[in-house]
Amino acid sequence: MKQIALILFIFFISITEFFSQTFTSLGTTNLTATHSYGGVLAHRPTHSIYVIGGWFNWAYPDQIQQYDINTNTWNSPISGPAGMRSCFGYYFNINNRLFYGGGANSGYSSNNNTWEFIPPNTFASMDPIPTMTSPYGRSYCFSFSIGNYGYVGQGEGMNGSAGSITPVNDMQRFDPSVAPSTTGQWKTVKAYPGIGQSNMVAASLGGYGYAGLGSTVGGTPASQNDFYRYDPTMDTWTLMQSFPGAAREGAILLPVCNKLILMVGSNAAQTAYFDDMWEFDPNSGPTGNWTLLGHYSQVYGPSSGRGWSASAAYGTDSLFFGMGYSSTNQEESDWNLLTFNLASVSGNATICQGTNTLLSASGVPLYIWTPSAGLSNTLTTSSSVPNGTTQTTASPIVTTTYTVTDAICGQYMPVTVAVLPLPTIDVSGNSTVCSGTNVALTASGGTSYSWNTGATTNNINVSPTVTSLYNVSIYNSSVGNGLCSESANIWVSVPAIKISSHNATICSGSSTVLSASGGDSYLWSTGSTASSVVVSPVSSTSYSLSGSYGICAVSASFTVSVNALPVIVITGNTSVCGGSSTTLTASGGIKYLWNNGTTGSIITVTPTSAISYTVIVTSSFGCSDSSSVAVKLSPVIALVNSQTICSGSKATLSASGGSFYLWNTGQTNSSITVSSSFTTNYTVMVSDGNCTNSAATKLVVNSLPTVLVCCNVTINSSENVLLSFIPPVNTNDSYSWSPTSGLSSYTSYNPTANPLKSTEYFVTITDSNGCKGIDSVWVMVNIACNDIFVPNAFSPNGDGQNDVLYIETKNINCIEYMSFNIYDRWGNKVFDTTDITVSWDGKYKNRQLDPAVFVYWLQATFTDGTSINKKGNVTLIK
Repeated sequence: MKQIALILFIFFISITEFFSQTFTSLGTTNLTATHSYGGVLAHRPTHSIYVIGGWFNWAYPDQIQQYDINTNTWNSPISGPAGMRSCFGYYFNINNRLFYGGGANSGYSSNNNTWEFIPPNTFASMDPIPTMTSPYGRSYCFSFSIGNYGYVGQGEGMNGSAGSITPVNDMQRFDPSVAPSTTGQWKTVKAYPGIGQSNMVAASLGGYGYAGLGSTVGGTPASQNDFYRYDPTMDTWTLMQSFPGAAREGAILLPVCNKLILMVGSNAAQTAYFDDMWEFDPNSGPTGNWTLLGHYSQVYGPSSGRGWSASAAYGTDSLFFGMGYSSTNQEESDWNLLTFNLASVSGNATICQGTNTLLSASGVPLYIWTPSAGLSNTLTTSSSVPNGTTQTTASPIVTTTYTVTDAICGQYMPVTVAVLPLPTIDVSGNSTVCSGTNVALTASGGTSYSWNTGATTNNINVSPTVTSLYNVSIYNSSVGNGLCSESANIWVSVPAIKISSHNATICSGSSTVLSASGGDSYLWSTGSTASSVVVSPVSSTSYSLSGSYGICAVSASFTVSVNALPVIVITGNTSVCGGSSTTLTASGGIKYLWNNGTTGSIITVTPTSAISYTVIVTSSFGCSDSSSVAVKLSPVIALVNSQTICSGSKATLSASGGSFYLWNTGQTNSSITVSSSFTTNYTVMVSDGNCTNSAATKLVVNSLPTVLVCCNVTINSSENVLLSFIPPVNTNDSYSWSPTSGLSSYTSYNPTANPLKSTEYFVTITDSNGCKGIDSVWVMVNIACNDIFVPNAFSPNGDGQNDVLYIETKNINCIEYMSFNIYDRWGNKVFDTTDITVSWDGKYKNRQLDPAVFVYWLQATFTDGTSINKKGNVTLIK
């Protein structure tokens, strides 16, 4: 059983054709039992509401108290039968017969007794409700009636201890047409399939029962939001759309105009109490639809969120409410009668054309306005305006009848907004006059007039000197009941010329354009007849303009103000020693900007070379001028410009302009010769006897190109090899190889080499800076030096075949030394040579010898260090 005391929250709403709400305070007089957690039953035959049982301030009066609707009075309570439980039972009205039962008392004990209450004070015992899953009776259950039956479902069974609670999960049908016996009046039907077990909402509508929400039993209670419909014919439950608001228990569910209204309640922990109001339309789609109508505190009165409530419908269109346990944890003791009568619609029923009226309706939370023409809103809700009033702004252009319909029961009320016509106004008079000329203005269409000049006649005379607006408002007693007025304007134009300029104030030496407008012809004081003139006054000057517009003579004047340029004076030392500072001061204005970025009037500079300083000075009138001053260094040094050399080369640096020189190399000559392998800055201090100055120059040293020829190689005689470099290779550089013998090209970066003997080739590379790099590579040649042959015969007969005798070898360059001698048979030397390229033609002492056999002796030393000593015969043949 819940430990926090909450208070009964009962409703009485009388819904007739259309609704407007009024509150009547019923006070607390005669309320012996305040009936929190009690039951409520309505009885139309006696025009009564009966409050059964209840609880307040830990008191449990087992009583029934009657409220008489006709007399608006509470009657004295009567005691209930023995065994009656005070609160949280089941209650239903079956064909104006009132039944109640179950419930709990202060001892946490519930029972299963059932009674019929027969007004005014008779009780009849019925069969007790079956205990089913709980042997301790039933409380905190839901109940409703459909047709000739009452239904009770879910709930809690308590055995006298706050901690001993058993959930009940069944539904019983009560049939009052069966005579009481033991359990013959009760029949078990399909149990509620949802999650909720305690403090659920339930109501019947259109032959169906509806139940849902509530909280679980055992452990930590959890609020639920599922919602089901019960079909008594099929004995089935159908899941409807779940409640979209906050899950809750102890809420109120009431049938109103074929829909269900759900409101208030609390969460299972009783830390939050709700005052929202929802409508459930069971006919909207297959599972119905929930719509938020507003909030209880805004729509139906001063009380806000209240929970754990009981309620009853009085027929199909009446509800009753009072008391409650509020979100401030206060047990409220107020009782109120909320009566809904024919809706009231307020607002001006008559308006003038072009105006609007605010239409207000009250009674239910939601209204629909038609037609939409001229309305600011066609769907209005009371939650947007305090005290349950809905509003829309109507601005019809003709008399219109609007219909306002409540969105709950569909009742409606018409309201007509009559639109009164405006009087027809006409204003006449000359709309253009020359300055100072009198003009008559006449208004018509009204019975009374009001001009902005203060005049109240329909005719006025005015003499404007400038273009002027005149306004008149009229009323006509025969139009719109004289309630609506109309106004009109008339401009009386006075021709005038205007002089304009983008620059009315200029600086000396500047010019500006004066432009005239508004006339047909112009004559400037400068003599120009153009509409625009360019003027360059040396001092402030007023320019006059005359002209015409139609028959009117017009004139104007314009003054151009001239401000003088600032007079700039720059003072300070303009000749300084190198490295020294000087202060320059400018005057003549209020703002200064030097060409070195300084914005003050004074700058201190340390020039490193002769330089000019310029200052822009702005006067207080915004006029600017500039002035410059040159600052020179002493002495003035002439220094050779930067030079560029190759690494390892030398350069001469020269300076002039003084009598003493000191270079950062330590040398004291005016010219020095330097060499460096990298780019180097050189400075020189120069003195003329008074000042010392310095200057600097740069010696740019370009590195020599990197030359890496790849690689030393050995080849056989008569073979060739491609000479190349180790990357990177810049093919844009120039190349020169030496020696050139045996090379395909001496200027290519990759020539082919075919030396006759081992050779070291040198290459010189010159890059784009003219710097040279040198490298070399060996090409070693293998020669078969001992491969030498002497023929054994020859025929010097002049036929071109074997006419001479010579030594044959594969590589003549292999022979380092040779001696070849030929002897006749008598031992005479007839031929000798040390040159292998020289042959014997068969002659001795220029005489051709006869055929014979000769002896040769060949001695040779080769480049590879070997040698031969060879003898043999050779035959001379004719």
